[in-house]
Amino acid sequence: LHVRSRRQRQMCIRDRYTSDSVEYIGGIFKIVQVTGSGVYPELNHEVVLHSTGKTISGKLVESTAHRNEAFSYIIGQKDQVIEGFDLAVRHMRKGERSKVIVPSHLAYGSKGSTTGIVKPFETLIFEIEILDILESSKD
Repeated sequence: LHVRSRRQRQMCIRDRYTSDSVEYIGGIFKIVQVTGSGVYPELNHEVVLHSTGKTISGKLVESTAHRNEAFSYIIGQKDQVIEGFDLAVRHMRKGERSKVIVPSHLAYGSKGSTTGIVKPFETLIFEIEILDILESSKD
């Protein structure tokens, strides 16, 4: 998919899905596949999830399913996940499963990943399922 402007890319994605299932949040697209319930995670909450990340061309970046182990991280702590991933998770509830399209400026940007798997300016697509949201003992 080679489209020049950001607006054109947004329109192409919106045309592929119904308007009810697509959310545009701060630069990412979130396509809800299964609706969750309960509260959204807040700063310092631990989120337990499954995810699979691929490049726009389909190259596998990471997958908890391949490891058969859930991943967890603390909302708001630096250097745990890329910005676009965190943004998506902050807008998901327990039980929700969504496909998330993260443009390069909210992923690895002009440098790409340190492993070289994600090239510079590469868009990523994640499938994320929220298994649990745990409140911090600091709250």
